Amino acid sequence: MFKTEEKILNPSFKFLLLLIIALVISATNSVELNLIVIFACFIYLIKYHLKLTQFFKLLLYPALAAICAFVTIAYFSKNSVYDATSLASRIYVYVFTGACLTLTTDMTTLARSFEQNLHLPAKFAYGFLAAINILPKMKRQIKQIRYAGLMRQTPLSLFSPRLYFKALLAALANSEMLAQAMMSHGFNEDKKRSVLQVVQVRFSDYLWFGGILVIFIVLVIFSYVLF
Repeated sequence: MFKTEEKILNPSFKFLLLLIIALVISATNSVELNLIVIFACFIYLIKYHLKLTQFFKLLLYPALAAICAFVTIAYFSKNSVYDATSLASRIYVYVFTGACLTLTTDMTTLARSFEQNLHLPAKFAYGFLAAINILPKMKRQIKQIRYAGLMRQTPLSLFSPRLYFKALLAALANSEMLAQAMMSHGFNEDKKRSVLQVVQVRFSDYLWFGGILVIFIVLVIFSYVLF
């Protein structure tokens, strides 16, 4: 048994904090608040040595959704340009808050933290780990399905329903094999399991969580009062 510690914030605390921020942002209409959150997330990602290519991906991938949302609200509804900008920037808030979790947190540690600190069922933690670790295999299987289609002279594009139906069948087969493998290794959700890696909750985690949450609430209040 060994202990692991996050440099700043416990993974579960980080997840809950980012979830609260995203939910509050979804209920507000403030461009200024959205930009502050995006900037804060960017500074946090820089601390973890965010690569320039990753930064451009964070800006580029949601660009189409943000532009569509802006055009729809600004030109095809009775809402103002400010409302359209708020909705478009909100999309980037979701992207950057998600990046603060996925790019700075080890997924195995996060799953163990869910089980130990949030006391979620063990089958949820193992299911979460299985879903994360099976993604590379699913990518390879999708390529194999497309190659098999080309050999039969039936190309399967990324927009083909047949491709995703075959991928779904492959995912079901993989989940069945994983379940059988876990049972063969003695997994039983009703039995108490020993812990190899202990994810600690420190007093500083409560301080960081409470402090950031208070600052965010103050910003929300000021966004309504000043802007």
